[in-house]
Amino acid sequence: MPVLVEAPAAGVRVMEPARGQLMPKPISHDGRAGGDRPGEAPMRDRRRTHRMAAGSLAPGGVRCPATVSAEALVKRKVPSVAGKRDLILRAAVGMIARNGVRGLRVEDVAAEAGASTGLIYYHFKDRAGLLTATLDHVNDRAEHYTTRALPESDDPRVRLEQRLLLELQDVDEVRENSLAWGELRASAVFEPELRDRLAAASRLWVAEIAELVAAAGEHAKAEDVAERLTALVEGLSERWLSGTLTVARARDLLVGGVAAELGA
Repeated sequence: MPVLVEAPAAGVRVMEPARGQLMPKPISHDGRAGGDRPGEAPMRDRRRTHRMAAGSLAPGGVRCPATVSAEALVKRKVPSVAGKRDLILRAAVGMIARNGVRGLRVEDVAAEAGASTGLIYYHFKDRAGLLTATLDHVNDRAEHYTTRALPESDDPRVRLEQRLLLELQDVDEVRENSLAWGELRASAVFEPELRDRLAAASRLWVAEIAELVAAAGEHAKAEDVAERLTALVEGLSERWLSGTLTVARARDLLVGGVAAELGA
């Protein structure tokens, strides 16, 4: 029990706790616990606010956000605007390769990429804009994987043959890209907005192959040879992807096609 003692100097009676008992804080006239300054939250609330700011669970199980430093944001590697655009295009390529162009929905691409539909419309305006940008992305990817592994050879014929053969690789990236390219090309019959972009991409590919054909020998019509060879690649790729030919057989036929055009 608390013990009453006298304070002779002030004449005030105070409660002194017995041994081992904590003395409660005095309560001020406005109901604040002793030690709290006017205008401040009670000490217990300040401590709780501090804990919540540090990221602890608030009442109800909701985690309060803590202050995040710039260094922490860098470590998280949050995609930039350009990076998010690339993720959207990669998602579109994958979905076209799996389901075709007609089954492509903006909402599904957004979900696949972890983006909002609003961001897709911001970057590409509409579904037609997304399709044309995806076609460009497919073309850029093909350019990348057909040139990065190109052998360093002084023989232009070797370079030509290898450049074409790299279009027929049984690896995930090439398979997906080739499926999407074939779907986009076929859909250009029904999607007029794709035709001009597809024609431009095809002309560029033919021109690049024509340069190699011209370097490989004296061909008055190198562009015609390039047109036939690129058409052969597309046809063989379609048969390979549809299961009509194995990739090995398709590659053998392509080598034979180059020999037929340039001479054994």
